Amino acid sequence: MKKNNTDAGSRMHVLDWVESHGRSFLSSLNELLLLSGAVAGPKDFWMPQGRARPDEALLTKPCGPLLMASLSKTLHMWWLAVYRPPANEPNWDLAATVLFPGSKKGLVLAEAKAHEQELRREAKGKSLGTEPSNGSRRNHERIGKAIGEARDALGGSAKGINISHRSHYQFSNRIAFAWKLATEGVPVVLIYLGFIGDEGITDQSPCIRDDAHWHGLMTQHIKDIYPASLLEQEIPCGKASMCVLIRSLKSFRSSPPKAERKQLI
Repeated sequence: MKKNNTDAGSRMHVLDWVESHGRSFLSSLNELLLLSGAVAGPKDFWMPQGRARPDEALLTKPCGPLLMASLSKTLHMWWLAVYRPPANEPNWDLAATVLFPGSKKGLVLAEAKAHEQELRREAKGKSLGTEPSNGSRRNHERIGKAIGEARDALGGSAKGINISHRSHYQFSNRIAFAWKLATEGVPVVLIYLGFIGDEGITDQSPCIRDDAHWHGLMTQHIKDIYPASLLEQEIPCGKASMCVLIRSLKSFRSSPPKAERKQLI
């Protein structure tokens, strides 16, 4: 069978997870969410839904029933000044509707990793390129402004929050989106999810060994931009709240050997 970008690394593991036949996926997701009080049920909606429907959510585009179209438009205008491909819009390894205490609908958003190199790549800032167009420059500035707005609202450097488009761009934009959604009345749980034990990718970099290893990697990774003291707790953001969790799951299988892989995610 022809290999594609669903056949290795964290992308493969997310699809294996959501294809674990409904009840198993929801049960394990709810275990990850336990501290937050949020619960996912069989009537909730998530993306991706499996290899037959592998698309990841872009919250800045119509993605019902995850978000109302009007809110997606608000996010789009907040994030980008000009839209023309390939404009930089975050996509999510997993996005799912959940029910919070008080019967309030919200979202769980997950960013998944399977090996150490994935975090090392994430430490980079947002690239503008060598000959950016005027639109690219405007979007770069708008994205920096959006992340800066979230940083300042969350307390900025006084609270150890230094998210920016200049460093740790992916983590920074994940925090910014969680904050923005909460300010618009959508409570959010943001999970950084490590898949444990994928020995098939050790030729790329060390795999995530266990939960303690993943927690250590993440807290070290974010120590200069987001304090560990703000993890695992509800953070009020006006109309709703956000919560950032570090969690892990055992890999369902290992990635295939390098010779059989087209791409590692």
